[in-house]
Amino acid sequence: MVNKDQLKNIAERCSQYRFERDSSLRSDVKSMGETVSSCENCEHFNSEHKCNLNLIDQILSNMDVKLD
Repeated sequence: MVNKDQLKNIAERCSQYRFERDSSLRSDVKSMGETVSSCENCEHFNSEHKCNLNLIDQILSNMDVKLD
């Protein structure tokens, strides 16, 4: 299972990230009013906590390669 920090990092690297204004995630705004990118507030993230485009594992594995 991917943790919240990983979901933020994935969203920052995802070319398909689209902020969902009606997201149930309310911690999506920083103190300066900036929106926090996270898979949790993306329109492609579903109620089963999965990406409808199946990009989470792909981006996560690319991140792991870059960290090695």
